[in-house]
Amino acid sequence: MVIFVFGLSMKLVCAEVNQMRVLIVQLQSSLPVETNGLLVTAVEQELDKADQYFTVLQRSNLEDLFSEVALSYEDWMSEYKGSSEAVAKMQGLTADHILFLKMGRSGSEFFISADVTKIETTEKMSTTYESDTDLASLRINKIPKLVSAIVKKHFESIVHIKTGVNKVNCSIRDMNDPNGFRRDFTINGAHTLDMPYGVYNLTFKKKNYRDQAVPLKVNDPREEVTFHSQRKEAMIILNGRPKSVNIEIDGEPVAKEFPLQKIYPEGKYSIVVKKLGYSEWTKKVEIWDQQDQVFQNIVLKRPPRMGAMVKSAFLPGFGQYSLGYKKKGLVTGTGYVLAAGVGIFAFQQHKLALDEYNQLSEIYENMESGDFDAARDEALSAHSRLKLWDIVRISGAVSAGSIWVWSGIDTWFSSGIPKSHALHMDVSTNGVSLSYVF
Repeated sequence: MVIFVFGLSMKLVCAEVNQMRVLIVQLQSSLPVETNGLLVTAVEQELDKADQYFTVLQRSNLEDLFSEVALSYEDWMSEYKGSSEAVAKMQGLTADHILFLKMGRSGSEFFISADVTKIETTEKMSTTYESDTDLASLRINKIPKLVSAIVKKHFESIVHIKTGVNKVNCSIRDMNDPNGFRRDFTINGAHTLDMPYGVYNLTFKKKNYRDQAVPLKVNDPREEVTFHSQRKEAMIILNGRPKSVNIEIDGEPVAKEFPLQKIYPEGKYSIVVKKLGYSEWTKKVEIWDQQDQVFQNIVLKRPPRMGAMVKSAFLPGFGQYSLGYKKKGLVTGTGYVLAAGVGIFAFQQHKLALDEYNQLSEIYENMESGDFDAARDEALSAHSRLKLWDIVRISGAVSAGSIWVWSGIDTWFSSGIPKSHALHMDVSTNGVSLSYVF
């Protein structure tokens, strides 16, 4: 048996994988020595590329373990497995596995096989095999597959990913190699895949849930990862004065007084706070990822008197309506319009009745013959209608004027800045502000 041993210095492995420390041993071969050397060197180079999994060690006196007789793997197993001396020598090695390489030709094809044997127990852990009709192709194309197969058998884990919720987007990236293992897929509750040993970044994303980045060290035949779903939500906290208010969030009534504490998912929201006699408070707030709460301190203010008074002077009821007293404003405005309308109509009818009365009176006074009683009665009837429209005219004018005056007075007392004094602090995502109301 011809023995080749190839040594490499130990390298730091970022992946913290339990490396396989191997000795490469070439068994019996029917190929030329030079060809054997090229094939073994190719194996060594591929193991070097996978140095996160393998450390190839050198042993200068392997001849003490193996005779010059060309032994097969089976011969080695039968001869040395039961030899306490050989076992003692093997246990003295720093390696934990032997990689037995067997090369040769079978018909028109060249082949190479690799048996991984655990030194402590002399147990054959795996066997891989590749062949090709061309030696160059065997060395260049098939030996990388041979080493990849060894890696797959010894350094690949079944990773079980659990999410508990459906439609979770998962991205897996090799932490140490940008061109290494990469996967993007959607998980519906659970997902299982084969992954080589190493260290990875797992990123979980789901709508309305907070993104999670999970570092994963794959170093065992079976691994389990759980996505602990956390909704993207925060508590909206509102406080302020006056205490009794109407609070709406996105058009939905949610409370009738301060304070308010309610949890909402990530997104943008429109907050409206109302109270009769106060200016409406509105603001858009946003809940973003990793935010725990949104706090707003709200102080409702009464509109300035002058603005409301001008509106009431223009149209009674308009001032109250603008202050939030919508029903009162509508009733007042409607009453004023009706009273003013009746007054205007009565004024027009009074003018017509006056013309009619004057005409009939003139006819009666200038009569020289005819039915004097009938003419007098017609003039009196016209006079009665004149008096009636005069009463209606005056009543409409007085009513409209009274409503106009009352609307102004009511607006005056329903508006204005309250006589309370207070220092307020407003805390938001934009910072902290202080205000003093007087």
